[in-house]
Amino acid sequence: MKKIKHIYVFLFLVSTLSFFAQNKKLYTLPPHVENLPPTADFSWINSCLGDTTCFINQTLRGNTYTWTISSTGSHPHTLFSSNNDSSICYYFTFSGTYSVSLTAYNNHYNTMTKIITIDTFPKANFNFIRCKNSFVNTSLCSSYFYWDFGDGTHSTNSLPIHQYPDTGSYNVTLIAYKGNVSDTMKSQIHIYVPSYANGNFIPTISHDTLRVYATYTTTSTNVSYNWAFADGGYATGQDTIHIYKDSTATYLVELLIQNACGNAYGIDTVKIIKDSIIPNVPPSNLDFSHSILTIAPNPVSNNSYVDAFFNSYNDNIYLAQIYNALGEKMFEENFAFQSGINEFKISTANLSSGLYILTLQAGNSYIRQKFYIIDKP
Repeated sequence: MKKIKHIYVFLFLVSTLSFFAQNKKLYTLPPHVENLPPTADFSWINSCLGDTTCFINQTLRGNTYTWTISSTGSHPHTLFSSNNDSSICYYFTFSGTYSVSLTAYNNHYNTMTKIITIDTFPKANFNFIRCKNSFVNTSLCSSYFYWDFGDGTHSTNSLPIHQYPDTGSYNVTLIAYKGNVSDTMKSQIHIYVPSYANGNFIPTISHDTLRVYATYTTTSTNVSYNWAFADGGYATGQDTIHIYKDSTATYLVELLIQNACGNAYGIDTVKIIKDSIIPNVPPSNLDFSHSILTIAPNPVSNNSYVDAFFNSYNDNIYLAQIYNALGEKMFEENFAFQSGINEFKISTANLSSGLYILTLQAGNSYIRQKFYIIDKP
């Protein structure tokens, strides 16, 4: 009997570096955020009788793995098991059907079990991993492959990786060959999550107020944005505002994005300066040098309204937003302003007492102003 052969694939685990900002504030993930469970999957090559069959691990979000190969029938028994290998190879001595199981672990467990037939005739079969943009080839007894991805492109790789140009449905054809004998499989796949997210974001600082915007966008509703600001504050949403209460300091800002494919991280440092040190003016890169946003009275009553005045330098549509001290968006509405002084009112009936930020945005430019809500005597 031939000896069992193993293929060892080294896993490169990415460790998240935790470090202190200048003011010794340490970042930690929001307590409600958990890692997604793994999705175990695998393919194989060389499944003809007399070959050494190799199983290729194509799991999403896995850290450690367990393989089991068992016979089938009325009295199944384990032929092989492994607790540490990412991918394995095994020599089947007899034709027939066998059960192969892969269990993946990352603080959660997930198991995939497939039936493999060891024979002398080719049989085409496959499925698609949307996040990795890779095909799982489970063809039997085949040595050459031809793929038609349904978007005008082709491949002869046994395990192709293919990025589709857009979301939608595609008719994929696989032809599996063993010498002059072939078998064909056709299947329609639907692409709706193109790939992993990215953790890139843009911070904009105005003295003690930080505005952050995650650049990753998707039409999928199964995505979450989680921010940590290194002062005990957290927020969610693609864009948000956070107000720092300490004096001048440097903070570590981190973003965790989760979609159906897994987690993506972003990190940056920001220097925050109190209002008492720098006057309340718009950021220097904005053409708001002659614009003024005023709230009167300030503070306002929690069952009244914000009476705001804005000196616009041209006719434009402005997006008004109100954020609370936790960076949660409480109000959003578009206003059409003309050049000159414009008055607009926003009800505060649904807002509790506390500190708020009113922002006006046009294009990539914005101006902001603090205001307070107090209980009416």
